[in-house]
Amino acid sequence: MLAYFIVHQGLFPAFLSPLMYSVIVNGVDGVYHIDTEDITDHDLRDQVVKLSTASSASFNEAAKMSEELINVAGCMGLANYNNRDDLVRLLKKFLVTGRNREAVDQFVAGLECCGVLAEVRQSADAWKSVFVFTPCNLTTERIENIFKIVWSEEGSNCFQKEKRLVSYWRDFILDLSEGAKVPEHIGKGSVGLEDLLIYVTCSDHIPALGFFPTPRVKFVTPEDEETAFYKGFPRVNTCELVLKLPLVNSYDSFKQNMLAAIAMETTFTAC
Repeated sequence: MLAYFIVHQGLFPAFLSPLMYSVIVNGVDGVYHIDTEDITDHDLRDQVVKLSTASSASFNEAAKMSEELINVAGCMGLANYNNRDDLVRLLKKFLVTGRNREAVDQFVAGLECCGVLAEVRQSADAWKSVFVFTPCNLTTERIENIFKIVWSEEGSNCFQKEKRLVSYWRDFILDLSEGAKVPEHIGKGSVGLEDLLIYVTCSDHIPALGFFPTPRVKFVTPEDEETAFYKGFPRVNTCELVLKLPLVNSYDSFKQNMLAAIAMETTFTAC
C-alpha cells in the first residue's frame, strides 16, 4: 500500500526512524549498529543498559536479573563479563529487529511493488526524506493548526468573551514566534513557541503522526477561578492536552500571566 501511495504521489510515509530506513535499504541482516534508545520497552531497555555498564564485579548480578531476556534471545552462552559487549549487541538486535523479523521482512517486501524498493536501495540518500521523520520548524501557523478551539454556543455571552480571548491567544503566539521576555519578577530569558508546546504537551516537537488526543484550547470558567490559588492564570492538563486560557480583560495581563505560567510550568500546571 505504501508503494502505491509513493508512486502516485500520495501521502508519503515520513514517519519512520533512521534505523527502520536502514533496514529498508540494507535488510535486517545488514543493520549492524542499533542504539539502546531504539528499544521501545522501557524495562527491557533498562536491563540492556545495566548489562552494558556493568563492571566485572556487578555483571553477574545484572545478568541474573536479565536471565529470562538472555535466555529467550538465545544468548546464555555469552552471559559472562568477557563477552559483555557481544551480548549487549545481540540483545539489542534481538529486541529491535529479531523478534519482529517476520513483520519487518513483510513490510520491506511490500515495497517491492512497482519497483519502489529497488529504486530506494539504488538512491538511498535521495529517498530518505520520503521515509524518515524530521521534526518540522515550529511556526505560528503550525501552532495554531494543532490546537482545536472549543467554543461555547455561538451568540452566548461566553462566546463573546471567548472571541476576545482567542484574539489574545493568536497575538500571543505571534509574540512567541519572536521570543517574548519572561516577566522580571519571574526570572530572566525568553519564551518561544517550543516552550508553549512543551507546556501543553510535554513534547518539544510535533510528532510525525500528530498528537493524540488533539490538543484543545478551552477557557477558564468563573467556577475555576473561585477555586484557583492563582487567579487570572491559565490551566493546563498535560494528560488530555487541554490548555484553558485565563479570564483577563487586557492583552497585557493575558501575555504576562501566560509567560509566567510557561516559565514556571511546574507551579501552574494542574489537571
